[in-house]
This record gives sequence, C-alpha cells and structure tokens, in this order.
Amino acid sequence: MVQKCLTSSLNGVGLTLDRSQGLSIRASSIWMVQRRLCSTSSRCWNCNAVLSNDQFQKSPFFCFSCHGIQPVDENISHFQRMECKTNYDLDVSRLQKFFRELQSKLHPDRFSQKSEREQSFSAGQSSAVNKAYRTLLRPLSRGLYMLELAGYPVEEGDSDVDPSFLMEIMELNEKLSELNDLDEIKKIGDVNAEKLKGLMKELSIEFESKNYEKAREVLMRLKYYANIDDKVRDKLGTSTV
Repeated sequence: MVQKCLTSSLNGVGLTLDRSQGLSIRASSIWMVQRRLCSTSSRCWNCNAVLSNDQFQKSPFFCFSCHGIQPVDENISHFQRMECKTNYDLDVSRLQKFFRELQSKLHPDRFSQKSEREQSFSAGQSSAVNKAYRTLLRPLSRGLYMLELAGYPVEEGDSDVDPSFLMEIMELNEKLSELNDLDEIKKIGDVNAEKLKGLMKELSIEFESKNYEKAREVLMRLKYYANIDDKVRDKLGTSTV
C-alpha cells in the first residue's frame, strides 16, 4: 500500500520508482513528493465537504462549501494563519488590516446564536488569530518565532552576548531609571530607535540568507534594545509599536 502510494505520488511529479536501481529524486522535487505522499484530507464537520491541505491552509477559518466555521488547525504557522509569507520583513499595515477583518468575522459575539460547537470554534479561532497577530506584529517576537520555526529557539535566560555590551545596557538602564526630564528621555529613545532599526535591517538580511546562527546572535542584542524601548515608552506614556 505504501509502495503504491509512493509510486502514485512520484508519477504525479514526473518521477518513477525503479526497484532494481532504487529511488533517485531531484532535491527540487522532494517538497512536491512530500505534499502528495499519502496525504490525507480533512472534512468539514458540518457538510462533510473535503478540505484539501492546500485549501485548508489558505483558508483555515471557514468551509469553502457551506461557509461553516471550522476548528482551529494547530498544524499551520502564525504566518499561514495570517496569510503572510514566512519573511522577517512584513507589511505591518496589511497585517493590522487583515487582523481586523478576521476578528470581525470570527469574534464570538457573531456566534452567540449558533450551536455550542460553533461558539467553541469561534472562540478558538479568535484566540489563535490574536496569538498569531501579537507574535508577528512586533519585530522581536516575530524574530524569536522565526528562530523557533527554524529550530534555533532562544530559551528563557539565554544571554550569550559580549560582557561589554551587557555593561553598556546596564548603564543605560540605570541612567534611564534616574531620569525624569522628558526631553532627555526622548533623546535616549531616539538613539535607541536607530540602533533597533540597524539591528532589524541586519536581522532581515540574516533571515533572508537562512543564516540562523547569526540571526540568533543579532536577536539576542535586539532583545536588550527592545527592553530599553519599552522603558522609554513607559516613561513617555506612549504605546509600543
């Protein structure tokens, strides 16, 4: 059965299975085989329509046939859920707009007169969208999530940075905690914002190059400057971007 499925999948991408010579597959075709190989399809709980993997990942919220709300698909990423490419550079305004559109469709208030199952699905989908949005919105959490997806997670308490850098951050934190002059606080914030901008540009390049070890190093520094940014905004009474 497995061999039959494998043969069918390979034929579908123009490849053949030869028992005597073994299997030779071009690297560029492997992903096509993986998508076809013995794949299973979900079905809509309401109308039993087949939800193919491709269709479900593009629209994981409602059935394309009966438009019934679906349970949360835990196997897709935050990027897929928000219909974004898995890139560090995101169109934040587009993300915010899409988030508002989704919540207007998924909010539990819209399902208050529906069945308990649909209310439960609505709450789950709304929560999953909120989590995806919060993760992707900020450059720091987005970068940490991308490292996690790539298998290079930054664990709690990790601080593998240069001691002189840590000293600089410590002194900056102390200075900031003692300041009450809003103009001086804003100056620190402006300098810090430029450092953040430079690190985010560097991080984008490393992610684009799939240099995850280097991206992890950059992100470790970005974490500290992001913390300074939060403290500056707290003192100035402004919201975090």
